[in-house]
Amino acid sequence: MEHIEIFLGDNCSTKYYKLLNDKKEMSCPECFKHTINIEQTLELPINKEKILRKEIELNYDEINKKIIFTEIENHFDKVNSDIDFHTDKLIKKINEYRLKLQEKLKQNKDDFIEITTKNENDIMNRESFFKKLEQFQNLSDKIELEREFKKKILKREAVVNQLKMNLNENIYQPIKLTDKLEYVVGKLEMTNKNSIEKQIEKIEKFFRIEKDEKKIKNSLHIDCTKQLKGHSSLVSCLQLTTNLTLATGSRDNTIRIWDLENCNCIRVLLGHSSWINCLKLINNQNLASGSDDNTIRIWDLKNYYCLKILENTSSVFCLQLIEKNILACGSRDKRIRLWSLDNFTCKNILKGHSSNVLCLQLISKRSLASGSDDKTIRIWNLDNSDSNEKLDGHSSSINCLQLVDINTLASGSSDKTIRIWDLKKYDCIKKLNDHYLPINFLKIIDNKFLVCGSEDSTIIIRDLNNYKCIKVFKGFSSIFCLEQIKNQIFACGADDNTIKFLNLTT
Repeated sequence: MEHIEIFLGDNCSTKYYKLLNDKKEMSCPECFKHTINIEQTLELPINKEKILRKEIELNYDEINKKIIFTEIENHFDKVNSDIDFHTDKLIKKINEYRLKLQEKLKQNKDDFIEITTKNENDIMNRESFFKKLEQFQNLSDKIELEREFKKKILKREAVVNQLKMNLNENIYQPIKLTDKLEYVVGKLEMTNKNSIEKQIEKIEKFFRIEKDEKKIKNSLHIDCTKQLKGHSSLVSCLQLTTNLTLATGSRDNTIRIWDLENCNCIRVLLGHSSWINCLKLINNQNLASGSDDNTIRIWDLKNYYCLKILENTSSVFCLQLIEKNILACGSRDKRIRLWSLDNFTCKNILKGHSSNVLCLQLISKRSLASGSDDKTIRIWNLDNSDSNEKLDGHSSSINCLQLVDINTLASGSSDKTIRIWDLKKYDCIKKLNDHYLPINFLKIIDNKFLVCGSEDSTIIIRDLNNYKCIKVFKGFSSIFCLEQIKNQIFACGADDNTIKFLNLTT
């Protein structure tokens, strides 16, 4: 697409990619002698036709690359393999557990035998008793011996009775799994035929509707009781692209663009072959997405097509815009890569973490924070690519970071806590532990409040002055991401495949 010849007038033309920037006007990229209006130039019939034709070619190429019947076969073969693989693992674990039970059982048996043997040795046998009794002539001595022996017999009887009672406590209680197998083996989440047909019917209806080209008014009304439904798996990331449109990424491998005024999906961006983990708005024309398929895709938000694919070496978990032309990504390979958005090449790699890099937060133009599965936060100097400081304290992976102010950083972790860090002394100054499951996101509202969301289905709002809890919202599905839409209105992505609107009025 970027190599299409665009007509500029006066027998002059240039490549499409040279016009891709966030300005309305620019100097002619060929002669630099006059100014051109980018939007008007691209709207010229000759250019419009070239762009449209190229889009059609790209769409055909995409369709041919992914033959749906092959994808269906491959997908369900993989699901079947996953079932077999998981079941084999369960059988192995069950056998391991059986051996542990048997070992424990043998140890208990040996303990009982040892106690019983010790008790038996403590008392004379019948023959020994009578033999010793014959040695005494005096009746008083015989009576004393008999009393002592009877006491030992009574003690032995009491011990035997106690051992029998203890034996009854050593039992095996099998669990009836008839109605609970799905909790052990797993369950299938399947799309039924009627659901697919209804979704396709909606798509066909959408393409029959003539769209009003006039811009929708800027005022936005959102009904907080509504939900956005369309994804077929967990919603993992959100990005507001304009004040009227929201992009959502999901583990169903798709990105959806939503009209917030009418609460409907206006586009589905296809191309990734695995989970979408993160979205980042580059400018008002372009969106970046990171995926488990080891790629970052740059999307044209005007024409809704993939402009460029950046090939990473492993899963991309997070994105952060450093400057308007530098994009950072955190990966499964423990590294942070800095990509140039001018020529779409990797210009630098930051190394230091010992596990997955899960989140990034820009502190200043020259400073970047990163959180990792290695339980640490690193602060990077972007001038020399060094990790100046390492923040230790969390006991599990760092899932999210939020800059409170230039000297304060908040971090959320799978250890169920939020920590507040002093970026001057690089010390933890506050530990918050009101959640009982991993923390998935942190957001600042109006520079006054910190919003904390967790897999425990709660959102807690805290006062930034003292970090005290001032409001708790409960009763949602597990929440994985949050995006501020307008004032106190937020969208959140959940594990029930929906996007919910919340009024987090403080």
